[in-house]
Amino acid sequence: MDTQAEAEIRAQIAARARAVRDRDVEALLAHYSPEVATFDLVAPLRNLGAAAVRKRVSEWFASFRAAIDYEIRDANISVAGDVAFDHHLTHVRGNSQSGGAIDMWFRETVGYRRMGGRWLVTHQHSSVPLDMTGGRALVDLRPD
Repeated sequence: MDTQAEAEIRAQIAARARAVRDRDVEALLAHYSPEVATFDLVAPLRNLGAAAVRKRVSEWFASFRAAIDYEIRDANISVAGDVAFDHHLTHVRGNSQSGGAIDMWFRETVGYRRMGGRWLVTHQHSSVPLDMTGGRALVDLRPD
């Protein structure tokens, strides 16, 4: 394991979490490749490129009334040369503009490439388990 690369990626994960808590679009996007592909919990099926991610993140941040409580837990990182990925659990809590409380955990897998000496997110996939009998997203699950 490349411990230096893992440390750099862990620092990048922490910086992205801070940017979400601060609702700072530019600070968050500084960690993404211009050609990033994201697969989010909401439509559309995918967002291609930093401009699409900027639009999605801006809308998401604006959907909260105030601060976003955002935690990334259990990050498991694998590195091979200039490519890496991690999978982790993400916890989001806050109040929506409509007054509803949000408190959910979901799964993420993030792919990185080292470009210009920095690790940048090139792929991000977020998901929740699905109740196959009822077709309902299981957003009320909690980690062990």
